[in-house]
Amino acid sequence: MLTMNAPRDITLHDGTVVVVTPGQPVPQPVIDQIAADAAPGAAQAQTADEFAPIAGMRSIREVASSYAIELGRIVVIVYRDDFGYWGSISSVDASGGTGLAGTSDQEAMVAAVTNWAESHDAYMVVVE
Repeated sequence: MLTMNAPRDITLHDGTVVVVTPGQPVPQPVIDQIAADAAPGAAQAQTADEFAPIAGMRSIREVASSYAIELGRIVVIVYRDDFGYWGSISSVDASGGTGLAGTSDQEAMVAAVTNWAESHDAYMVVVE
């Protein structure tokens, strides 16, 4: 059984193994893979279709939760929704909520999520 503070081996889709050490920044290849895995959900969240945004948010939450299990830490993903607002979804619980209000200002959302992530010992990923 892995302890919460033990380094984690993350196997990327190309087979490369990257070590993630708790307390250290997540290596860029891992961030890039999480962002790539969340991108289809983020794209769905940006559509005007009646049900697609909800499915997209669910997909983003599933990506966050999956990586949280692998990394042993909460994962929070910043993404843009169908109204052009930047929001966040975390692996904290089934709702994915962070309690942060969406904003049209990406920098403001990233700053707010950075603070949230620091106070929750979480890793943050931004899907552009």
